[in-house]
Amino acid sequence: MASDAAYTAFLEQANSNSNTQADPGEQATTTTTTPSQTGTDAVSTMKSVDDGVVVPEGLKGITTTFISEGDEKFEPVALKWSGGRLPNATQFCQLVCPDTDQAGCPVKLLLVDQWDPKGQYADVVGLVEGYVRGEARVYEIVRGTRRVFYVVGLGREGGAVLGVRALGVES
Repeated sequence: MASDAAYTAFLEQANSNSNTQADPGEQATTTTTTPSQTGTDAVSTMKSVDDGVVVPEGLKGITTTFISEGDEKFEPVALKWSGGRLPNATQFCQLVCPDTDQAGCPVKLLLVDQWDPKGQYADVVGLVEGYVRGEARVYEIVRGTRRVFYVVGLGREGGAVLGVRALGVES
């Protein structure tokens, strides 16, 4: 077993390496990473609210946290949609990732019971269903170790997909 002094030296070395500025070549590599490769940028490029679509007040104040390695709060979703039913996987990809092809936005459509078999997020689902016609559905988009879950339905007034989304991190 290593001594405390050796461990402290290791931590100091690790911290000093992370505090040094990366050379310009490394920065160029980092900034050219595409959204489909993973990371927070991959998730932040996915839309959750379109201009001109009203987010119901009740969806703005959700304090429930989606439990994963990242423990992220649910965020409101309000996207323009003119279809008479919820979008299929390809359409949903185009809705949330308009600049990404289907391969960069693999969407899986789930029933709420498949996504939340223990009913851990029943309050969130119930809240969403209060603003939509019919039952909520779950769209899962996987990017590396990150999963984004959209719990949504068709808005009661039409013209929008409403609900919430949450980021799950799994390593």
